[in-house]
Formats: sequence, structure tokens, C-alpha cells
Amino acid sequence: MWLACGAGRGGVDIAIRFGLADLREPALVFAERMVAVYSPALLAPGQDALTLADLPHFPLIYGDTTETWIALMRENRVLKGDYHFSRGYSNAAVRAQAALTGQGVSIVSFTAAHQDILNGTLKRVACRSAPCEYGYRLLVNRSKRDMPKIERFSGWLKEEMQQMRRALDGAET
Repeated sequence: MWLACGAGRGGVDIAIRFGLADLREPALVFAERMVAVYSPALLAPGQDALTLADLPHFPLIYGDTTETWIALMRENRVLKGDYHFSRGYSNAAVRAQAALTGQGVSIVSFTAAHQDILNGTLKRVACRSAPCEYGYRLLVNRSKRDMPKIERFSGWLKEEMQQMRRALDGAET
């Protein structure tokens, strides 16, 4: 997936590309992570949050395979357990929607859930996120790099991504 802006006779001015990420690449503005999210409606009366210990009590919604859940459990050292992997949806937005509607606890990319977490319609299970091999790269046409509008947009986007990274890192346990 990519978004390109300012295409004209000189080609594309700037593009945001989502794909396999190399953490050493300077163009990488956000390395994706996978998080476990749920609707606040799943909380029992008086319960503030779901923890890893609660996962066996809920359907776990996954992507194409359960491997991302396994990676999250490995990251948090909770591989042993009687987990109920219930539904697989290949689309991250559908997994987030399934969590929003209370169908279970879903594993989604942080970027797919970030806004819903901020506004409180989704909550994160208090645990470390799982690694993901994808990320977002900001590509700028070399001949357009010094244009003020390109510098402003690039600066804004990088700051937004840093804020998202801080939110992700601040929620890690």
C-alpha cells in the first residue's frame, strides 16, 4: 500500500509506503507492532482492564494464522494456556471491528487500533506488543526535498509517528 502526493510532470513529490520494514532504513518512519485489543464492554462490573491471565476466558480473533498471537504470547512468556482461537479475518480493520463489537480479543496492528485506543472505544491488554515485519516508509523525490511544503509535511508526519511510538512504548509493560 502506498500514498503518493503531488504527482505532476516531475513525478511524485512524496510517498508513504507500507511494506516489509528494515529497521536500519532511514526512510522508515514507523515499525509496526501487533497489539491485543478489546471492547470495554467485555469488562466485568468493577473490572478496570483485561490482563494476559484473562485471555483463556475470551475468544481470540486472529489474522490469516494464529502465529501473531503465538508471537505475542511468546513475547510475554505465556505460551502455556487453554486459549480459544475463534475467528480469523485477514483484514486488520475487520479484526479491529470485531473487537469493537465485543466478539472477543483481537490482535491487530497498532496503527489500525491507535485512534480507537485514544478515544477509548478499544482498550489494550496490558502486555508487550508482538513484533511485526512491516512498517511505513516516507519516500521523498530527491529534487523536491528542500521544498518548504515537503519539509513541513515530512516534519509533521515524523512527529505524528513519534507520538504514536511514544504511545506504544508507554503502554508496554
